Amino acid sequence: MIRDVTVLLDRIAELERRPRRAPVRLALAEAEFRVAIAPGTPPSEAVERLNRARDYDPYQPKLHLHLGRVLHRSGRRRAAVAAYRRALRLAPSSRRVHLLLASVLLDLGRAERELGQQILETLAGGAPDELAALGAAIDELLVEPTSGPRPGADRGRARRPRLRDRRRPVAADVWRPALVAQLSRPKPVQAQVRAAIEAGRPDGDTGRGLPEYALAGLLLLVSGEPVGDVRRLLAHVDGANHPAVTLLRTALDLAETDDPARFVESAVVAVEAGLVPGELLAWLHFRAFGPDRLPAPAGIDMLESYPERIRSMPALRELRIAILDAYARRAWSDDRVDEAKLLWQETVGLDPGRIPVAVNLALVAASTKAAGEYRPAWDRLAELLYLQSAAIGDVRVHVEDRVTLHLTVARQSRGRHCAGPEHQLPSQQELTHWIADPDVLLTWLREWDLYYLNARLRFRSPAHLLGVAPDATATAVAEAHDALRAHLDRVSGAHDWVGLPVFAELARDLLAGAVDRLARRRDGDRDAADEREQADADALLDDALRRATTLHNLAVLVARQPGGRPSSLGPAIARCQSTLPLPLLQPHCVDRGVLGPDERLADVFERDLVVLASAAAGESADDASDADLAARLAEVEQYASLPPRRLGVERQRCLLLDRLGRHDDAYNEAVAALSGRLPDAEEEAAEAMVGLIDRIAARAMPGEFSGRVMAADRIVPQLRAAMTAYPSAFLPRARLAALLIHLGGTARLREAESVLEEGIQMALTRGVRDRLTEQLARISRARADGDTDRR
Repeated sequence: MIRDVTVLLDRIAELERRPRRAPVRLALAEAEFRVAIAPGTPPSEAVERLNRARDYDPYQPKLHLHLGRVLHRSGRRRAAVAAYRRALRLAPSSRRVHLLLASVLLDLGRAERELGQQILETLAGGAPDELAALGAAIDELLVEPTSGPRPGADRGRARRPRLRDRRRPVAADVWRPALVAQLSRPKPVQAQVRAAIEAGRPDGDTGRGLPEYALAGLLLLVSGEPVGDVRRLLAHVDGANHPAVTLLRTALDLAETDDPARFVESAVVAVEAGLVPGELLAWLHFRAFGPDRLPAPAGIDMLESYPERIRSMPALRELRIAILDAYARRAWSDDRVDEAKLLWQETVGLDPGRIPVAVNLALVAASTKAAGEYRPAWDRLAELLYLQSAAIGDVRVHVEDRVTLHLTVARQSRGRHCAGPEHQLPSQQELTHWIADPDVLLTWLREWDLYYLNARLRFRSPAHLLGVAPDATATAVAEAHDALRAHLDRVSGAHDWVGLPVFAELARDLLAGAVDRLARRRDGDRDAADEREQADADALLDDALRRATTLHNLAVLVARQPGGRPSSLGPAIARCQSTLPLPLLQPHCVDRGVLGPDERLADVFERDLVVLASAAAGESADDASDADLAARLAEVEQYASLPPRRLGVERQRCLLLDRLGRHDDAYNEAVAALSGRLPDAEEEAAEAMVGLIDRIAARAMPGEFSGRVMAADRIVPQLRAAMTAYPSAFLPRARLAALLIHLGGTARLREAESVLEEGIQMALTRGVRDRLTEQLARISRARADGDTDRR
């Protein structure tokens, strides 16, 4: 039999080139099977190869059996159940498949566990005729998985066979899973427990089965059976010379030790001699000397009495965390908050990444209302939720916890000043009070963005993940991807949490994968999650629409604040507006009547941006100090950094630069803002920017021309210098050309013509170009008049 994987892969490649006759298909199935079960084959590849083998030979039971084993080990339990059921249809009397099927059912919900236990009881009692009815009940669950009652559930349970005699003997090949199944129940059937133990009794002559039997005794001990009962049940193997028996005997001796000092001494000897593992020692310690047996000081002293070499073991570290946590919970319940906080903080040094501890410390901070601890405690919890997801490499790990955390904090922040329900927009008075409490408002802005990001990431449907219709065009998918990625980049860049950059990169890969999955869909194809997640997707879209409306109302009110002082609220609101899913919200706004058919939500937000920038610049505050102007400039620059670039915002920025005495910077920035092609909608703003440029250039120009030739001779060089310093300005160029035309003469007219032609080429707006062109036309008329006079 060929076992070398390389040889098998070559053989597969050679067989795939042959016509798919029956012998070739059977050979391919066997080769794929051998590669799948070879050591080192990754589970995902094994599943793929076993599925291919099934396609080649669908009537081979072992292919379905091994597929079920791989799926079970990979955590895909329901898929494993389906594979085992296919194997049983081909080999209905196989006890091995029934045992494997029972083991995976025991890992599922209550209804499935009940079926698994019944399979074991049926196998243990030797009643194979009852297995067919159990198989029908399993198939019913596969069609409609359930974790609770459903229509027809009572009828389904009525059809499942019940063993009438629970005292019947257990078959030797199923005693171990039968024992585990019984001990997994809330109330094990003691008759069945003892029947399973009796069936597992080892051979007295050969000792066959002795290790399993001794470990079964250990399982009884950790399941809560009294020590004396375990000793009596297994008395006939107590003297056997086997490591498993020694392990059980040592564990029973430790379990009967009631003195803490003697327990520690004996436990150290047993661990260092290799008689018991650290995990078993930790369980025995907790059982005998846990928080229910010793007061906190004595319990902690006992933990510290272990030598460092024992305390440093991972299992002992977990024991210390468990005991400290139990004492902390008791203190918390008794309203001894400071003691609970101290005990939980002790566990942080043992495992800084434990999320439940972070939750408890955050709750402590909330209950004590400690201003300096509240924000750091909740930030640490959030950081851990992202860190562990990044460490595992899956952004959906803890996603529900993150959604709940961020949404809860956002709602608390909103509820401080907005009394209405979530679906109701805040009133103007509520928004005014909210603005007056900037820390609370900033918390809502920050936490809602994190909530929205995670609410999107939890969708399995690629369409709902990106926020598009399942049949969206490639352009719509690309726009949605870019909007959500911009949201991700802004949110992740606003925090310095450990692991967040890795999390963000994983999320970017997830978004790109969603685009690819949608691109590979054929017309009419749907993901199974599309319909299942539709209601949640619609609810999230409604949340985003309310968010957009609230942000607009907040922006208007912040801009109207008296004094127009620099604030962190305006830029924060504008940043949140800039990363909302506008392509997704636009049709939703029109459908809901929030916008008219010809209105664009993007235009509304862009106007908000200009209004906020104008309020921050505070043009009426002529007596503002340089420090105040610098603060205003810093705020306006935040608006200017947000897409898309708006001339109204750039003009406010340039005005502040000019008022700060940075005239050249103001001129250069204004020219740069006007460079390139401008939309017609911004012509008015562009002309206002031209006026600012001219105002800057006017400082380098002489006073009004008096009309005297000698004065003009002095003014022309000054105008030339001003035009050279500010070549894009309209005013010095137009005045120089006007003066040269006024003075007349061929050389002056030629210079004026050159000045105007150069200006037309450099014109920043259509209006400037038209005015310069009109001046140039006057030169042509002047020349024509001169020619007429000469004639």
